[in-house]
Amino acid sequence: MGSSNLDKKVKIVFDSNFLFVPIVYKIDVEDELSKILCRDFEILILSCEIDELREKYESLRDGLQKRRIKFALDYAKNFKVVKFPKVDDEVDKAIVEYAKNFKCIVATNDRYLRKILRGLGIPTIFVRESRKLGIEGYS
Repeated sequence: MGSSNLDKKVKIVFDSNFLFVPIVYKIDVEDELSKILCRDFEILILSCEIDELREKYESLRDGLQKRRIKFALDYAKNFKVVKFPKVDDEVDKAIVEYAKNFKCIVATNDRYLRKILRGLGIPTIFVRESRKLGIEGYS
């Protein structure tokens, strides 16, 4: 017998804004993902997102945004970072390309990015009602 799709881990690419979810919305992201997916998953972060967060972190003076970015960078260390460059100098385009090429779900709260992904048939995970995660385009 061959392995079924249920044996494979679902790959989820986090948009950098999703790295802020635990601190901004107080959501246990991994627990919520387990509930909505009901199967094993792997969270991926693109290297260009980490680079962009580091640049932003270095450019800021101390303050709430800098502390949140520090949290996001530390939180990202829990996940697999995939070497992937910006596309046309844009991180969002890189996320779209990666998700399209490697059949991933994208976790993002960016409405514009979600609209693009929806148009391409790429499933998305997002914060719903400021307290739990929702998913669309995935069965």
